[in-house]
Amino acid sequence: MTTIYSALNEEIIGKVNIEDQEINEKLLFNTALLERCRTYSPRIDYENSIFNKYGKLLEEELQLVDMRQVHPAGMEIRNNKTGEVLPKGFQVRSDINIDTANREAIAHCISTNKWHEYSRQMILFLLPEEYRYVNNNGIEVIWGILDGNHRFDAASQQLQERIIAWLVDMPLNRIRKYGNAEANREINSSKPRSNRDIADSIKIDIEDKTTQLYKDYKKAEEYEQKVRESDDPNSIPKQKTAEEVIKDEIRDYDVPSQTLGAVYRIISHEADVTVARKIYDSPTRQKFVTENYPSWISVKNKEWDYETRKGVRVILAEDTAERYLIVQQKLTRINNNTKDKRPVHVLFSLAQNAKVTKENRETLNKKFPEKIYKSMKEAGEVYKMVFEDKTAIIPSFECLPELANELDSNKPIRVI
Repeated sequence: MTTIYSALNEEIIGKVNIEDQEINEKLLFNTALLERCRTYSPRIDYENSIFNKYGKLLEEELQLVDMRQVHPAGMEIRNNKTGEVLPKGFQVRSDINIDTANREAIAHCISTNKWHEYSRQMILFLLPEEYRYVNNNGIEVIWGILDGNHRFDAASQQLQERIIAWLVDMPLNRIRKYGNAEANREINSSKPRSNRDIADSIKIDIEDKTTQLYKDYKKAEEYEQKVRESDDPNSIPKQKTAEEVIKDEIRDYDVPSQTLGAVYRIISHEADVTVARKIYDSPTRQKFVTENYPSWISVKNKEWDYETRKGVRVILAEDTAERYLIVQQKLTRINNNTKDKRPVHVLFSLAQNAKVTKENRETLNKKFPEKIYKSMKEAGEVYKMVFEDKTAIIPSFECLPELANELDSNKPIRVI
């Protein structure tokens, strides 16, 4: 089978003739797998499906899609009309872009050709005109990922050229709710939604004037105000309160009763939505350097990660847990080498779970170098106490038993 799309090609693609693109049948995502998935994978538009409330299929069957036409998972995207940037694209989760462990597990399945044709397949949505763009390959990007960020990222990592997906049309203001109400439910996802994901999804819809939830919530607020101001509240026809509107919306996410209460507390106790931000892990920090500083040279087995053409040594880091101590130790060893006086630069990202806003951004940025320099100062003071003044409290050291003969006595091994 060589035809990938039907009339959809001529209507929306234009710049790229998909029919002329040769399919690499040696890769996992090929026409044979497509046919098996078409036969065995569950449809997303079955009768009474939640999907039918949100959007519609553009093609009646699963399609084999050129990955170059899909906006990458978790990558920022710009509205060409307003200039507004979505820091992590259309990712619907509040506190992650890509979960590395989940992606690696999927990547392993792809590398061993073990794709499950009986499982739910990815869903791509047609990008509105204002979000489409031509990528570095000269190909117009026309699809966004509605369901399958980790699968797409894993396929990209494994150098696949195409993915198998449903093609749908869905308004942007419905994507976040569909992702958290359906696609990322525990029964459907290997990385299920969190209470925070649901709460932020609802808070965004409450503030979005184009949603029905916004209208229902405003109507409830007006009703409550009338009741408060009325001399005879009982004369006012009964309507839903704001709390009832929110709780009904939470129920629409198909959550158990204990989760309903937890999500409602997040919504009612926290006024602000978690600010959308691009979240970095080690691979995405490296990708940032590759894309934005292609002249930097990657180095191995040194205290730094890159060197610029001018000789600046660059350390990549993340401000999480006690990572600042690792940077402090690297800087200490670098400075102990008095023969190498080349400058050093630390390029870091904030912790993935950091609550970053425009207001606290500068303060959070400063904390990382502050912790490093404080650690250096404390290390210097302790060194003086231990080796010069002889006033330090010297700890004793013992190692837990590990080998068979050590486990006989099950006693720690004295070191110092």
